Amino acid sequence: MKNLPTLVVLCAVASWSNSFAQYTDWVNYTNGQLVCVLADNGNELWIGACEGGLVKLDKATEQMTFYNHANSGLPHNAVWALVVDGNNTWIGTENGLAKFDGSNWTTYDTNNSGLPGNIITALAIDNGNIWIGTNGDGLAMFDGSNWTTYDTSHFYLLNYTISCLLVDGDEIWFGTSTYSGEGVGLGMFDGADWAVYNARNSGLPDDWVFAVAVDGSGNTWSGTWQGGLAAYREGGVIIDPVVGHVRRGTVGRVRP
Repeated sequence: MKNLPTLVVLCAVASWSNSFAQYTDWVNYTNGQLVCVLADNGNELWIGACEGGLVKLDKATEQMTFYNHANSGLPHNAVWALVVDGNNTWIGTENGLAKFDGSNWTTYDTNNSGLPGNIITALAIDNGNIWIGTNGDGLAMFDGSNWTTYDTSHFYLLNYTISCLLVDGDEIWFGTSTYSGEGVGLGMFDGADWAVYNARNSGLPDDWVFAVAVDGSGNTWSGTWQGGLAAYREGGVIIDPVVGHVRRGTVGRVRP
């Protein structure tokens, strides 16, 4: 009877292994860890775990490198957003923003930078500028030296969680959500004016938008919580299988 716990563990591992063995086209890398966000960078895939830190997967060798708050400069193990800009990987966490160049970590929070809030929920890159969405503390842009922040004094929608961000030319698109499970729509900022699209004033089927992308025809696609997928284009949606591929896009955090 003394070996019973070991036997139970072995049986559980064997059962788990067999469950994946029957699907030979699939490989499981995170062993059930809840993954919130992915960022592809050529041969590297960056994986943000909701509570398990950051993982770098070398796609050629399948070697995985694990980073967490204890063994690196990652400010928190809850990773909600990722974006890669050249040699820099930007990581949005529960306790600030981090930049990792492969060797050195730089962290930003409300104490040492112009960040309006420490819970970073969405990231996007625009010509070297990084756009940062927060959990109810507004939107920020950092050009490497200077910070620009936008809050509810600019637009009421910035009082909510920014669940995803997309930069498309001069337009910044952002999806919103709240902890209640409801969203307040899709926002857009063109550098001068703000707009909101929701289920009451547009064809958006649901107000919680957690993914946004733009394709080659200029359609803006929104992935919603309960309303499915919707497309918008001023002048009418164009579905073209040749140029209609997604050219930009982001998937926001998925939080339990």
